[in-house]
Amino acid sequence: MSLPNNPFEKFTPDARMALQIAEEESTLLKCQYVGTEHLLSAILGNSQSIAFSILFHNGVSQESVRALYSTIRAEESDPAFPNTMSISIRHAIERAVDIAFRYKHNFVGSEHLLAGIVENPNNGACQILLKMSLVIEDLQVQVKRILEQLSESPKEKTKNIIEDLFHGLHGAVAIMKGSDPREEKSSRKKRKLEEKFSGDDDEEEGEMVIEDDLESETPALDFFSTDLSEMAQN
Repeated sequence: MSLPNNPFEKFTPDARMALQIAEEESTLLKCQYVGTEHLLSAILGNSQSIAFSILFHNGVSQESVRALYSTIRAEESDPAFPNTMSISIRHAIERAVDIAFRYKHNFVGSEHLLAGIVENPNNGACQILLKMSLVIEDLQVQVKRILEQLSESPKEKTKNIIEDLFHGLHGAVAIMKGSDPREEKSSRKKRKLEEKFSGDDDEEEGEMVIEDDLESETPALDFFSTDLSEMAQN
């Protein structure tokens, strides 16, 4: 089956926001590509996501990730999308979609993005996590456990699953309750990011549209014919 007109229709608001903020952060830093390190930082900017709770549980913060940007090897730009994205982030997003298929999820969330990131220990994000003395294999196991639980349990039980795993960490269950992040929350996060670096644009996040099926042998090859923000907003 073919992808919908906008592949980001399958992405939750948290995942779409993370992709947009990753691109904005790369631009503000005058980086030549959007990399997994920027996506990792963007995920950590949303305390309401499952991926945030996994990372926070392991002692990872947005500030610590940003502090280590300059210590890692730059990711290689994707020749198919010059000055847009790295090969590593493209691979991570493709893997996130594949992983959602594998677990029969009809959405792609921040937890799938994190799963795609930690599959490759050589990318920029994992370089940063390794510098924090994290064991990438342990993160892989934790993310896999979450994805398995989400597949096996009805939505009304997911709160208990996450709380059992993370002892009630703030924000762990909001996305699984189906609550969309409010637009003003998105604006506040973006303003904080801009204050951290520079710029003063305002942007609204896109709405989530979840459909029944999404299958493709190469699900993310067509994701980035335009920039992340434009596609996520359409």
